[in-house]
Amino acid sequence: MAEQGLSLTGFSTVEDLHKLPPLPKQSFIEEPEAFRLQLDDVPGLSTEEMTLADIIYTAGSTSKPTPFYVTAHEVAHQWWAHQVIGGRVQGSTVLSETMSQYSALMVMEKEYGEERMKSFLEYEMNSYLQGRSFEAKKELPLILNENQGYIHYRKGSVIMYALKDYIGEAAVNQALSDFLDETRYMGPPYPNSLMLLEHLRAATPDSLAYIIEDMFETITLYENRAVEATAEEQAEGSYLVELDLNLTKFRADSLGNESEIAINDLVDIAVFGEDEDGEETTLYLAKHWVTSGEQTIELRVDGVPVRAGIDPRYKLVDRNKDDNVVEVTVGGEGG
Repeated sequence: MAEQGLSLTGFSTVEDLHKLPPLPKQSFIEEPEAFRLQLDDVPGLSTEEMTLADIIYTAGSTSKPTPFYVTAHEVAHQWWAHQVIGGRVQGSTVLSETMSQYSALMVMEKEYGEERMKSFLEYEMNSYLQGRSFEAKKELPLILNENQGYIHYRKGSVIMYALKDYIGEAAVNQALSDFLDETRYMGPPYPNSLMLLEHLRAATPDSLAYIIEDMFETITLYENRAVEATAEEQAEGSYLVELDLNLTKFRADSLGNESEIAINDLVDIAVFGEDEDGEETTLYLAKHWVTSGEQTIELRVDGVPVRAGIDPRYKLVDRNKDDNVVEVTVGGEGG
């Protein structure tokens, strides 16, 4: 695979993440694409055949799983599923698949950069939302999922990346390291997802305790909408931006019935500009405490605002992410 142009430099990140010595050897076995199967069995990691188009796509985008990402995921199974082996209970695939997803995300972020993660997370979010719409039996919370791929893979990616953003990468990694130390090669009774959740809960500040319930223990969705954004140029050359929002939060049961719940949440608010080449630049990105319903947020930025909105990087499970960001109407002149 490396001869086809894949960079494997980031894979040491998995070892760094879990604070273990490097694995002495990793072999990669390419199988025909027709098998459509990735395996992580020692002595070799097996992944499907990668076409030239796949390799080019990897170099230019992260909006779908890539050869680099898939291989990083399989490497991560050397810890998650080989050293931590969950029992045959609800949530077991969180220990194997969701944790391997997170490990691979961190590898990919360090290889491609944080800015390029948006399109990949958008892919994962879309896959989760599509998956839940086709659920034939019942959707379960992430921590109790019953081998439901759209949950433990797709939702798991979004949730773990969001948790890292909220409490910090170091805090998440320390919680995972502690959990690994506690459960590595544990026999009966085998580890379970609730044991992992307690480590993540302990790493989360009290002010953010609600995110553990929302992300892991329940099925929680948002419908956050940026209604309008206006800006006035100020005398000193800055711009005062007014962003009108309308926010709703839902809690769903296993059959998809939803009820609205109150919002008192910390959410990303952003203002974007453009450089001389028309590329997006971030003028403002910070978390704000927001509540349910209509509200207006005022921000001051030092460049010409072009777009503004809420949760622009898709860290929350939003039923309609396409209305999170709107164009800014700029008026007024500095005097």
